[in-house]
Amino acid sequence: MNNVLHALFVAWQDPVTRRFYPVGRLAQIDGAGCEDGFEFVYIHAALEAEIAGFQPFLSFPDRHQVYRGKELFPMFDNRLVSQKRADFPDYINQLGLLPANATPISILSRSSGRRATDTLELFSLPEFESEHGYRTWFWIDGLRHFPDSSVKRVTALELNERLFPLWDIQNRAVPNAIPLRTADMHILGYMPSYLLDDAHALTQTCNFCEIYVDRVNPPPAPVQQRLLCRLEACWPDGFAPYSSARYQPLSEDAATVQTPAFNSID
Repeated sequence: MNNVLHALFVAWQDPVTRRFYPVGRLAQIDGAGCEDGFEFVYIHAALEAEIAGFQPFLSFPDRHQVYRGKELFPMFDNRLVSQKRADFPDYINQLGLLPANATPISILSRSSGRRATDTLELFSLPEFESEHGYRTWFWIDGLRHFPDSSVKRVTALELNERLFPLWDIQNRAVPNAIPLRTADMHILGYMPSYLLDDAHALTQTCNFCEIYVDRVNPPPAPVQQRLLCRLEACWPDGFAPYSSARYQPLSEDAATVQTPAFNSID
């Protein structure tokens, strides 16, 4: 049986409501003794997304098929910045990665694979580390919708400065939304929707759940990659991120994700 080395979930955004739905899983697999390869499968949440208008990707038309290949699929490879570009080292630095360890999967994970021309986003499984427990990185959402004072405050943030979650119980679009603020009470944006379930669960069960500034990219970096945050928390007994039924593959032949045995990508 093939095992997953690294896994990313693929989310589709409803162009009307702007809500993101997880629809698939991209994984790097160990190949069962052969050369490592890649796998794409749809997950059960794709059936929810279809109600909102999602259609299978042209590259992966069958909802129940397991797609495998030795090379990264073109749909995802096209979201990578060419290593031949003169500014490639600067781009890797902007993502907070080390050039020596900047693999296609780690780049997609850290960059979210976002392009201005479509409605897809990639996000990774959180990592388990003996020192930190639960650890993951994310780009703050919604900065463009906040006043200029918030944008200016982002540029003044310091590495490892702590950010504080708020509970936006009156948010009709995302009832469990989590805005983030600084110690001096500047609200900067929102935690991505895909992290909300984990964040709420960890806040209730952990003796610590903390968010830090990991990277600040000043203009002309795109606003969606202006502030990189790091979430660290304990890893409660029996906890497994994205383990609900909606994140499970539609095909029983998909590779197996073993939690919490994740390795650091930077």
